[in-house]
Amino acid sequence: MLHIYKSIYCYAVDGFSLDAQKDKLKKYADYQDMVVVREFSDEGKSGKNAADVLSSLQKLQDFGVNLICVEDGIDSSKNAGKFMISVLSAVAEIERDNILVQTMEGRKQKVREGKWNGGFAPYGYKLVDGSLFIAEDEAEVI
Repeated sequence: MLHIYKSIYCYAVDGFSLDAQKDKLKKYADYQDMVVVREFSDEGKSGKNAADVLSSLQKLQDFGVNLICVEDGIDSSKNAGKFMISVLSAVAEIERDNILVQTMEGRKQKVREGKWNGGFAPYGYKLVDGSLFIAEDEAEVI
């Protein structure tokens, strides 16, 4: 018997190309006797905060669409699935904030040490072992 479900499947990027993700999801749909009617992709997007994720999930469910996370076995059509999405979204938001804080602290430390914070060296300078030095061949122009 063939079942057609209104569901969206997600798969964490974690080093997988989008093509590999789509292939895995198609295999999952085949295994579940589901038909893929249409594909949507949100390359490079992430749920920045738990509220965004939950708001998006609610909009989907308002249209009768459920979210199934293949890798994690989470299904938003079930109460436990909604709960897990809420918890994981909150944890991801906290982790993202921690990464931002750690990145900024690392940059501040580089400044305290007098080192360059990244990118190409400005014209007139050369970058050697994380520090800027005057590029003699360009200094005259500056």
